[in-house]
This record gives sequence, C-alpha cells and structure tokens, in this order.
Amino acid sequence: MTVLWSPNSKNELKDFFKKEIERIIDKVIKFDEQSRGDIKKIAEGLWRLRVGKYRVYYHQEEGKTYVLSVVHRRNAYRENIVQALREEIGEL
Repeated sequence: MTVLWSPNSKNELKDFFKKEIERIIDKVIKFDEQSRGDIKKIAEGLWRLRVGKYRVYYHQEEGKTYVLSVVHRRNAYRENIVQALREEIGEL
C-alpha cells in the first residue's frame, strides 16, 4: 500500500518533537504494511490509529492510506474535528 499525507497532517506534525514525529511515522508505516494496530472506526470511511498520546485519522481507498490529521488525544474526539475530517473525505 501507499501512505499519502494531507497538507493539514504535515503542518500538524511540524509542532511535535522530533522523536514524536518519528514514532508516529513509524507506526503509520507499520500499520500500512501489516494492517495491524490499535484502530477504531470513527465514521463511515474514517478510522483512527492510536499512537501513544496522539490519534492519527486516516481513510483507506484503492490500496492507499490517506493520513488526514494527527491530533493530541485531548482534542481527538471533538465533534468539530470529526465533522471536518468527514467533509475532507468527501473531497477525496
């Protein structure tokens, strides 16, 4: 499979420490290769991968994993974030 990072997710990663960024990227790549990890369905076509204190929202389609957002767990389940991500999926 292929992992594609949205511009939004790349901007969010810029605010994290280098070790956190490396860990998140490693987990996403391992998940993409093995299809294993702490995942949860959030909405139709929207999934969440837990990476420590961060949540990686993604969408899979046609053999590709689209990373939409990387959010700290304290903000991860706010309705406005989930709604914005659902709208972004519709634009893909």
